[in-house]
Amino acid sequence: MNEQTITLKDIARRANTSTTTVYRVINNKEGVGDAMRKKILAISEEMGYSVNFAASALSKKSSPTLVLVFPKEDQYGRYFTTPMFMGYQKCKKECERFNVRFLEYFFDIEEESILAVLNELYNNPELTIDGLIIYPLRSNRVNNMLSKFEGKGIPLIFIEKEFPDINSLSCVTTDEYQAGRIAGELLSNFIHFSGRVLICDADVTSLEEDMVSRANSTGCSDELSQGRPDLQWETIHESYVHNRLQQLLIEKFQRYDDIVGIYCTTARNTVAAMQVLNQVMQEHPIVFIGSEVFDESVALLKQGTITCLINKNPYELGYQALRQLFNHVVLGEPVKKTFIINPRIVLRSNVSSFI
Repeated sequence: MNEQTITLKDIARRANTSTTTVYRVINNKEGVGDAMRKKILAISEEMGYSVNFAASALSKKSSPTLVLVFPKEDQYGRYFTTPMFMGYQKCKKECERFNVRFLEYFFDIEEESILAVLNELYNNPELTIDGLIIYPLRSNRVNNMLSKFEGKGIPLIFIEKEFPDINSLSCVTTDEYQAGRIAGELLSNFIHFSGRVLICDADVTSLEEDMVSRANSTGCSDELSQGRPDLQWETIHESYVHNRLQQLLIEKFQRYDDIVGIYCTTARNTVAAMQVLNQVMQEHPIVFIGSEVFDESVALLKQGTITCLINKNPYELGYQALRQLFNHVVLGEPVKKTFIINPRIVLRSNVSSFI
């Protein structure tokens, strides 16, 4: 088919759907399922329409530069940030036919490392940044540095972690409070004894106490207080670094014989708790609610050590962060101030859908 004659109706006919649905997909509107969206994008690219659309979208623009600032891969990254980066890469691949330059900068999970990257970007006179995505460490110094980018008028997209003092373009995040409420409800329903619940809620990306978000653990404790007042709950803010969380959990099990449930709000805390539960024996089973889907958590879910998992869909977080920035910078479309990814419940019966 001649590329010049391709219409939305042609694509709709091939996809066996409506022209309206094709329009929504081509213009990245909501209201279309993932399977149909992928089908339409594949057909439009095959027919040459997407290429024409890209050329049209950038016909009056120079090549914009979109920058990602992201944690380096480490031994724990594969549990959460690696799938997030994979989602970013998926969206980047979809946008490669557009005349866009993508730059990625990586930092260690240390304040000085992320500040060095941000300073390099901010003070580079040869680099014009048209939009910046960041999975940030939260501290006052990082906040102050990012405010300089805001002062330059650079659109900022935060992944998962927001800075209330900074007027970002958007924050692509999980509803943490809802995730906690879901975990609290699951604990309430699965636990059949009175006893003690441990909520592990440390976040190594929050470097100062006034920057810590407790929405997830608060959601869990609110739900427990409402649904199971017979359960005692305790929030633990110790991190897995240097095995501190593991040691503290062992001490808790040695001190208390009535621990009936554990909820870990992050993948890294889930790994630490998994290591402890392999060492500890209880008179009755512990209800263990973990976070995120990875090889080890899936294995323990299948064998019954983990009762269920709360999945925050890090892949979609990474994908949507770039998609929102791209839509704003390249296509000139409005984006949501907060783009919420809803958490999902993963059980043994449906885990295959998440692998």
